Amino acid sequence: MNSFNPTIRRFLTVSAMALALPLSALAQETASSAPAAKAGDVRRPLMAHGNHGIHHGSAGAAHGAMFALRGLDLSPAQREQVKALFDAQRPAFQEKSKAVHEARVALHQLSLSDKYTPERAAELAQDVAQKDSAQLLFMAEQGNKLAKILTPEQRSKMLERLQARAGKTERR
Repeated sequence: MNSFNPTIRRFLTVSAMALALPLSALAQETASSAPAAKAGDVRRPLMAHGNHGIHHGSAGAAHGAMFALRGLDLSPAQREQVKALFDAQRPAFQEKSKAVHEARVALHQLSLSDKYTPERAAELAQDVAQKDSAQLLFMAEQGNKLAKILTPEQRSKMLERLQARAGKTERR
């Protein structure tokens, strides 16, 4: 990531935050309703690409979102609003995630195919970029809706956490 220019790095950081925000309440709600772990249960969290960190998909977003809302002391009314927000956006998010996944798979399949052409690869890459962009914009919109539920103090505390976390990610 050190070879990216600062503008791209900032865009990726903001995009990651936008991804984390919409799923935060869902992750917190899921974590609080999950059964307690049994003694000796040492399962690892769901991660794509082994232990190299979370990459693409809702597991990473849910983890980041849970981190973002933890300790914000949401009121019962806020929790209900957040739950309603995520219940309402879940189908659209899943649809957009599926579209991004399918576009990436199509590009990957082309790269392994005898029918590969640079022109077709560029078309599929453009399709991936458009679907990725649509998903990021959707998540930013949902993150904004979530931010409007929070008090100014809660928003500033969450922003501080996300910035600190982004700083740690950039140093890797």
